[in-house]
Amino acid sequence: MMADVFGTPVETVKGAEGPAFGAAILAMAGSGVYGDVREAAKALVKRSGKKTPDQRNRLVYTEAGNRFRALYPALKEYFQEAKE
Repeated sequence: MMADVFGTPVETVKGAEGPAFGAAILAMAGSGVYGDVREAAKALVKRSGKKTPDQRNRLVYTEAGNRFRALYPALKEYFQEAKE
């Protein structure tokens, strides 16, 4: 879906604990286990695949986004109420 929305290939990674894993990578880079975040990520993150955009889906998402942006000003007040 992200590849379709952004219109660019998206690589997926193995692992379900993305935020915690990212925090661990930052901690290892910050504590000197790795020289920097790029080095830590390169050593630890395992890629699992690549998704390419489907242009038919991209058109659908683009149209939906345009519709949302057109409606948002009229619905902004209701979104604020729902948040509270």
